[in-house]
Amino acid sequence: MDYLTTDQQLAIFMYICHSGCSFSDLSRTYSVTEPEIQEAFENTRDALLYLFDEFVKMPETPGGIKNPELLDDPKFEMFHTTMDQIVGVAAVCGIGSCSTQPGQTIWNPTTQYTGPQKLVFTMDVQGKFLSVYAPYFDNTMCDDTTIYKMARAEDCLPNFAKGKWLLAPTPNLMHSDLNLLGAFPDAEYPTNEEELESCMPRDGHGHFNLFHSRLYHALVVRPLKVSFWTRFNIFDLPDYRVSADLFKACVVVYNFFQRED
Repeated sequence: MDYLTTDQQLAIFMYICHSGCSFSDLSRTYSVTEPEIQEAFENTRDALLYLFDEFVKMPETPGGIKNPELLDDPKFEMFHTTMDQIVGVAAVCGIGSCSTQPGQTIWNPTTQYTGPQKLVFTMDVQGKFLSVYAPYFDNTMCDDTTIYKMARAEDCLPNFAKGKWLLAPTPNLMHSDLNLLGAFPDAEYPTNEEELESCMPRDGHGHFNLFHSRLYHALVVRPLKVSFWTRFNIFDLPDYRVSADLFKACVVVYNFFQRED
């Protein structure tokens, strides 16, 4: 594609991912044919996928939570003594055709979705993606534990030393063989800001889940709403078909910005 520069093709990719506009809409706006817009989009996506292993990688010695705002905030006091052991987060989420409220699909894995695929992502405590596991088959009937085990088998779930944990909003307290620190299945788990404000735990398990959800929101939900969703609205548009490859390509861009910032 000699007549569109690399910068122009990247601009087309970013604009579509931000706005969710169709190839035909963009072709009418900029007097470029629809096949040319599609080719530019796919060229950029494939180039970003080629860079995936360079920008999305696991650290050899992960660090725990050091953020003073989290360490000193009483909202997280149940985890204050163990924050150095929490080295990241892990979540199973849906990808594909969705019909949820904006800002919910990718980083809130408790959201209902209708997509054809589940994927696993992990992030460190600084908000950088460490891995994305996206199998190329319909796995929506698999439970989360099975998906996590698939990710571990493909080396897409970090295998940290004993005593290091990934915070995971799943209804299982611990998967020691997967380094996952989940929630109690017999108590309410707040899934959004409103539920966090109104949650009234009735027992110890409920209190643990409340603190767990608060920490997960602080590490994942709120940061990604600001820095991921604002750039890649395409994943929250109702009934918009997206792919795991597109998500991985956007993760490369996101991690690049995280590194440069």
